[in-house]
Amino acid sequence: MGLRSAHVAAPILKWRYYGPVEGQLVQIDRSARDRIRLTLDRVVLQDISADRIPRRVRISLMEEAAGSLPELGQRIMLTGHLGPPPGPASPGSFDFRWHAWFSGIGAVGYSRLPATSLAPPEAAVGRCIAPAWPSANRSGSGSAGRKARSRRR
Repeated sequence: MGLRSAHVAAPILKWRYYGPVEGQLVQIDRSARDRIRLTLDRVVLQDISADRIPRRVRISLMEEAAGSLPELGQRIMLTGHLGPPPGPASPGSFDFRWHAWFSGIGAVGYSRLPATSLAPPEAAVGRCIAPAWPSANRSGSGSAGRKARSRRR
């Protein structure tokens, strides 16, 4: 367990951040609220030293920002509101902070502006770039659950 913890350890954003967010798009999925979420790797945040920047961030796109989506592997930039991953909503409920830490996600947030492509997609050599199943919708209800069930068959 200690070896796994040391392997996935990455900085976690400790404060609220608003500004430009740049990174390589490694995953596109949908939240429980049916919003498009982008997971970025190799993140750059303005005026923050490299040793304090999370390795990965996950950003939900509001309706006005969800127009045309960039391709997986592209280097993109957007203006985002970020913060540390939240803890459990009540004692004994799902601990997203723990899940995010083991997934390498050090910040979560949203954007009201569309993403801008900075570079063409890179080859995904040695990387798993695949859509995630909606974690908050494992019961299988709603449109995301129907899509997940049809893919599993």
